[in-house]
Amino acid sequence: MLRLLAIGSLVTSALAADVHAQAPGEVAIVTPAPEEDAPRSYRRQLILADSIAVGVVGAAVAAGTWMFEPDDFHLPMMVGVLGFTSYVSTAPVIHFAHGRVLRGFASGGARILFPAVAAVTLQMALGYEDDDSSDGATAAFAGGFAIGAVAAIAFDWFVLTPGDAPARPAPGVAPTISASDKHVFVGVGGSL
Repeated sequence: MLRLLAIGSLVTSALAADVHAQAPGEVAIVTPAPEEDAPRSYRRQLILADSIAVGVVGAAVAAGTWMFEPDDFHLPMMVGVLGFTSYVSTAPVIHFAHGRVLRGFASGGARILFPAVAAVTLQMALGYEDDDSSDGATAAFAGGFAIGAVAAIAFDWFVLTPGDAPARPAPGVAPTISASDKHVFVGVGGSL
């Protein structure tokens, strides 16, 4: 009972202090503070990072195919390695930066395992041997790798990355307090 009386006294004195700080006849509207613990999505950051990485790899493949001779393939190869390194490492770093370490490790693992498993699976499904160095075997491996990379990106974007928390609508009504030398009004103001 004494505890309730103390809490009531503190609330009343806090409200009275707020009322005395206002000009007479002024209405105070108290709104609750927004929640800071709501998860925020960083999916756009991942989409941007993956788009850049895929674009760099695509540019390297295009340059290697159309612009450079097979014996002068060093520059497109290095650009492709840069894009692949970005594909593998940027998303886990973004997860780490947002405090989701386990999701970062899962993202890095998926970005390595999904393409490797898909590439080997497609190559084996089409009947190419491990030591086959034909153009068909290389194309099957590259196609499977690309399928696995897209699957890893989709897994990262839609499974590992948290979505936005549903926004709480602003309250339509709020408590009001108004005091003057003749009246004290306590009530609810706003609209529905």
